[in-house]
Amino acid sequence: MKIRLLCKISYFLLIVALLVTLFHYNLAYSKSFSVDDFLDNPSLYVGEKKTIKGVYAGRFEQGFFMIKNQRTVKVHLERNDDVNYGPPRYGEVLIYGTLQRDGSIFAEGVHNYNYAYISIYGSSFLAGLIVLFYFLKEWKITWRGIKRA
Repeated sequence: MKIRLLCKISYFLLIVALLVTLFHYNLAYSKSFSVDDFLDNPSLYVGEKKTIKGVYAGRFEQGFFMIKNQRTVKVHLERNDDVNYGPPRYGEVLIYGTLQRDGSIFAEGVHNYNYAYISIYGSSFLAGLIVLFYFLKEWKITWRGIKRA
């Protein structure tokens, strides 16, 4: 009797969590900023401050180019940042800046993602295999659920 009540409560809480997650997703991402919209009509977004992550595509005199959604965005740096800026090692860069009328961005902050993603994901995969090995060593999966081995 108590187990059935507990199961009903858990299903109810699961459905509530799912609905809250879907509502949050719809609310947060329904009117999200898109670089494609900005590049198609930059005059609507002039002066807004946005964060954009993309692939580094090369330098020019006052900044660099970034590729986002297979489109090139021109990023202007301040004079003192232009001299000190080094390109990212693995190609990804995050920019916080002001959107300009000509479809470019004036960067107020730049962060290079110099992470070796293959080694990070590879080590996480190996750690997952180790956890799975120890789990299956202690527990046995049956048709009726999980039992101690």
